[in-house]
Amino acid sequence: MAFKQVIAIALGVCLVVAAALQYSRPDAVLWIMVYLAGAIFSFMTALERMGRVWLLIAATAYTAGVYYFWQNAAASEVALLIFGAFSMLLLALLFKKKTSLHPPHEPGHIKRWAN
Repeated sequence: MAFKQVIAIALGVCLVVAAALQYSRPDAVLWIMVYLAGAIFSFMTALERMGRVWLLIAATAYTAGVYYFWQNAAASEVALLIFGAFSMLLLALLFKKKTSLHPPHEPGHIKRWAN
């Protein structure tokens, strides 16, 4: 397992723990969904199934959440949102998945028309 994958799994586990700690709050469903979404993004990045664009969108969403909840939410939620934003940004910088519409060319493979 590569070092980048270990980081992605560790960040995902941290976000799952953050989601589990929100169970006693009155608006627990909102915060659990926010942190579990980041955990799912982290685990999918570890499996190399997440593109860089989606990670940057998630980092932007977490940053917007920090801006929106800065005055009204508790300090722990704001700190966890900042952690989510930095973790998504870190994953976007570490993982560079190249996407292509065409499958890779295999040398020596002859393309044949399907009948």
